[in-house]
Amino acid sequence: MAAEQPTPSTADDEALDARGRNITLGIFAAIVLLIVGLVTLNYFRRQALVRELKGADIAQRQRAAGTLLSRATNDTHVAEQFQGEKPSVRMAVIRALRELGSSDAALKLVPFMKDSDLALRYYARDALMALGPEVDMEAVMKALGDTDGNVRDRGAEVAINFGQPSIPQAAQLLTKSAARPTAGKVLWSLGNQQEAWRTEVRALTLPYLDPQQYDENTQNIAIKILDEMRDVPSVPALIKALDRPQTRRAAVGALGRIGDHRATARLVQLLQEDEMIRGVLVVALGEIRDPASVPALIDYGLGSVSDAVRASAVNALRAIGAPAIPDLAATLRLTDAQDPSAYERAGAAAVLGGLKDSQSTALAISALSNPRASVREAAAGALGDSNNPLAIPALAAALDDPDGDVAARAAKSLSAFGKAAVPVLVANLNTAAGAPLYWAQQSLIYIGAAARPALRQALAANQPDSVRWAALLLSKLGDTGAVPALQQARERWSNDPEVTFAVGAALQRLSGPPPSGPESAQPAA
Repeated sequence: MAAEQPTPSTADDEALDARGRNITLGIFAAIVLLIVGLVTLNYFRRQALVRELKGADIAQRQRAAGTLLSRATNDTHVAEQFQGEKPSVRMAVIRALRELGSSDAALKLVPFMKDSDLALRYYARDALMALGPEVDMEAVMKALGDTDGNVRDRGAEVAINFGQPSIPQAAQLLTKSAARPTAGKVLWSLGNQQEAWRTEVRALTLPYLDPQQYDENTQNIAIKILDEMRDVPSVPALIKALDRPQTRRAAVGALGRIGDHRATARLVQLLQEDEMIRGVLVVALGEIRDPASVPALIDYGLGSVSDAVRASAVNALRAIGAPAIPDLAATLRLTDAQDPSAYERAGAAAVLGGLKDSQSTALAISALSNPRASVREAAAGALGDSNNPLAIPALAAALDDPDGDVAARAAKSLSAFGKAAVPVLVANLNTAAGAPLYWAQQSLIYIGAAARPALRQALAANQPDSVRWAALLLSKLGDTGAVPALQQARERWSNDPEVTFAVGAALQRLSGPPPSGPESAQPAA
């Protein structure tokens, strides 16, 4: 049977398909060639532009910068297209834009303040400073609201460098959420430089406290500006801001740091009413240091159920100092019926023990015999801050307190007296036993090197217990200088096996590797 022959129409279709493919390939090749040509042309143009930017001719560099501006599609375009270049190229671009000196060039400089190279970020900042507020104030204010923290920070530095011209411009940004924090920083930084500038910043900031016109965030940044300037003339406005829950916390902090007594009465009132910010109120009253706040600090601070509030109240009353002593003394005399949890009495003892005043020290010492363990513990823990050696015998006696927490606080406080407390502690090595002996040893270990001379002397004592415990402590303190005295003690007490063992163990320990680990810090019971 004869082979089937293609019909004329099929052959024509195949020819057309071949011609179509050839045309397509030709067009594709032409496009590729065009793209390659454009890329090559762009590369050579770019290299020529880079040479101009890096050249020695200022006019040439300015022309190159103008070319960049003409091609830029947005403010970030110039910085972005040079990110892949060497730092020297990017530096040349920054220099050329600065030399061009237009407001548009300033806008293109801003993105360079987030360059990956730290030196270039500051170089761009310095370029903006060199242009001055007449040229680039718009660019700098835009930088204050940038999404990048580097740009905001460098922009703030430029604005602060410009001085007074930045004040009204930055004040206008306090309603802009992105720029608000950095604009506030600019304002309070400038307000702290000159009294005239402070007056202007205050005048522009106070209107933003109006709750009828501005939101909570704007009001709070206005308060922060006045706070950072410690602006005393703004106190009445800040007191008024206490009436609004949205601005109360910020206003309390500002009034405390400003420290004006005019705020005391309102803050004391809020201390009784607003439990949510009681801790902040206590801190503020401590910063103001007005004796008029003492009764409220005792009742609502020391008497609070919050540990943090009570601790803040102790610090606040210590800051007020001597004027608080009469009320604190009266507080110590309260009964369980008047102070069921003993919070106020314990707080009063903590305050009095930390005041460097003979009267307050005596009152704190008396609190060491209070029936309440919490009061004794507070007094024992605070007397170490008194710097009064009269507290040493009382604290030494407290090492025998039936409550271990009281004894532990007393041991720590004794160590705060350092060398002055060593004699009474070393004496305890012979006379004390059980817990008091343990805590005396613990306190000597806290004291450390200052206790070594007295412990070496104890090795020559005629009391075997003193020798044993002194040897042990010297070994725990790593006192290699005590080896000769220990050797003499071993010979002198050769007939006492307990002393001989203790001294020998100390010598072995001091002649070996230095003690380490938690066991080296624990005295023997």
